[in-house]
Amino acid sequence: MDCAIRVEANSLTKIVHLNLCIMVICDKNYNDKKILSRMRLVLAEWRNAMAGTLLQLTLNGHQQTVWMQDETTLLEVLRDAFGLTGTKNGCAVGQCGACTVWIDGVSRLACITLASSVMGGTVTTVEGLADWWRDRHPEDVYHPLQSQFVAEGAVQCGFCTPGMMMAGAALLKEIPHPDRSDIQEALAGHLCRCTGYEQIIRAVAAVASRGKGDTR
Repeated sequence: MDCAIRVEANSLTKIVHLNLCIMVICDKNYNDKKILSRMRLVLAEWRNAMAGTLLQLTLNGHQQTVWMQDETTLLEVLRDAFGLTGTKNGCAVGQCGACTVWIDGVSRLACITLASSVMGGTVTTVEGLADWWRDRHPEDVYHPLQSQFVAEGAVQCGFCTPGMMMAGAALLKEIPHPDRSDIQEALAGHLCRCTGYEQIIRAVAAVASRGKGDTR
């Protein structure tokens, strides 16, 4: 059973299934032990799933509500409840950077962030990066770093790209004209097995050199 269920997308089929389980278990004339055992397991799963919290947040500019278990991570909510699979599940222990998102404008690792900790907050994923930029630069289609990653060949297998891009864009937001050491520090902890990092560093530096990192 999914650890997070979007409130506005509750499945009628699952609700009917749950009601049937209750009816069968309560029927004293029903004595199929295997079926009864399965029904009790389904009820236990539902009880565990519903023992959670109603999370409200602003996600990529939109108000969202999701029901989740208390131990659910932000990464699980983003991928499983909202289908935002741009945020990657790489290591699940905060060591690879592939799950980097912005929480209230600051880069954070979604895999080690409890979803409950962002209650009432604002989360931006790589899917919302272009929209975030266009709100400030209506003349552009994408964040300049997205285009520059392509130009520099900084996208190869693509698995690390969302995390790298979110970290690089966060740096440019904070320091519009970073030097190489600033860029290297911002990307430290982000693992890439394809590019050797140089193309990624060049992409961030190129955007900075054009003065496109600020938000005006």
